[in-house]
Amino acid sequence: MICIGSAPFRVEIESGVESRPAEAVAVYGQWIAVRGDRPVRRHDPVRIHLHWDGGAVTTLPGLVRTSTPVGLAVHLTHVDLHGVEGDWATFLRYLGTRFAATAVA
Repeated sequence: MICIGSAPFRVEIESGVESRPAEAVAVYGQWIAVRGDRPVRRHDPVRIHLHWDGGAVTTLPGLVRTSTPVGLAVHLTHVDLHGVEGDWATFLRYLGTRFAATAVA
């Protein structure tokens, strides 16, 4: 598993017309786990926006696998990813050799 640190300075989860702040917890294979303040319905299409220093944005579209309450007004949402849009090069550089090592293992 690859845990995302603080490289993206802002993360959002967009569902429908609403975009909410989130925290990226982990990326593994073709899914991402994010923590947010609201649940998202299973199978809903979402977009995870990773905002990088310098104004670049990486968008990860996908479908919600699960959204589980993990505390008061805190929900952990697992999203099956379907692609990478926008600044994919910064996203891949950030994952770097950690991603390559996991993909080969």
